[in-house]
This record gives sequence, structure tokens and C-alpha cells, in this order.
Amino acid sequence: MVKYTRTINRPVYGIWAVTVSSRQPGQRFTYHCSGSDYAPYSPANRGTISMPFDEFVGKDCEMPAGEYRVCANYDLRDRRQNSRFFGPFCTEFKVRDREAETALLMPDNFLNYPKSLLKSKAPKP
Repeated sequence: MVKYTRTINRPVYGIWAVTVSSRQPGQRFTYHCSGSDYAPYSPANRGTISMPFDEFVGKDCEMPAGEYRVCANYDLRDRRQNSRFFGPFCTEFKVRDREAETALLMPDNFLNYPKSLLKSKAPKP
């Protein structure tokens, strides 16, 4: 989920573009995926916005565990065709390996545990 705040003082429209870069430990960031689209913006659209990451990027962007940086740019025009470029607005984040986390939670000999330890016992009324 992506959460960000935007300030819009007057109606504008234009292109937004998002670029995602990834890096391995000790390496530099390199291109991973990107997306862009046209959008109108108005003061009614201001404030804190939450949306799924694939919507923010504009397409599905497969991200295995690792370090990432996402940057958003906006090329906007107002009704008088005055153009302004905003960005890049960047942030870095990590994607954890959910399989590794699950493996850490489940002991190797889980199936060999006594059945009495595996059953949950609800109190009798």
C-alpha cells in the first residue's frame, strides 16, 4: 500500500510517471519497472491518498525480496497551458522475503511434534 499527501491549489492535468529501482546489498540502484498515465487533478483531490502499489505504478511490478526506491514525477498544465514539472519525489523501502519469514516461524520438525501440542484446546463451558 502506498500512502502520500498531495497539495493541489487549482485544477491541472497531465502526465504522472513512476520509476521503481532495485538494488542488491552493496550495489547501486538499477531500473526495475515503471509506469505512467494521464490524470486530471483538482483541489477536491488533495490530501492524503492511499492506494495499492500496482495502481501507484500503473501496472503490476513483480518485486521479490530486496531494497527498492520509487520516484514519482508530474508534468502538469493548467487551463492556460502553463506547464510545471514536479519531482522527483522519491522514497526507499524494503520488501521482505515472506517465505523465509514463514520458514523461521515453522520449526523443521513441526510434523514430528506430539499431536497434543498441535491441537488447540478450547475451554469447556
